[in-house]
Amino acid sequence: KFIPSIYLESQRDRIIPLVSCIFFYFWAFYVSRNWEVIPQAVHQWLLGVFLTSSAAMFVNIFMKISLHTMAAGGALSFFIIQTAADPNWPLGALAPVALLAGLVGTSRLIRRAHEPGEIYAGYLAGGICQVAAFYIV
Repeated sequence: KFIPSIYLESQRDRIIPLVSCIFFYFWAFYVSRNWEVIPQAVHQWLLGVFLTSSAAMFVNIFMKISLHTMAAGGALSFFIIQTAADPNWPLGALAPVALLAGLVGTSRLIRRAHEPGEIYAGYLAGGICQVAAFYIV
């Protein structure tokens, strides 16, 4: 009974799930970074997801940012970066991810779960975290 519902409608309801995600994603990144068989793109992705979860926890103090669009913005940025940086990355994968990211934001607006500023902030935060992970890794 940590939260009243699974929908995490208030900022307070999000604290425990976000802390859990932060610990899990940091552990996954930390353990995988020493394995040579894991591609660098996976290391980048895991670090980006950890940074995004950490950013979500911080921004959650000030506003109810859309966690869905943070994930979608991070995925879209990851695919854009990989398409630009890796010549072997399939170019055709970018369009479905962009479409899916747009659908995620649209669905959050239709459901009226967030204000437009919270949606755009989610895309921006997810994208910035993946770009930061690219430069760190």
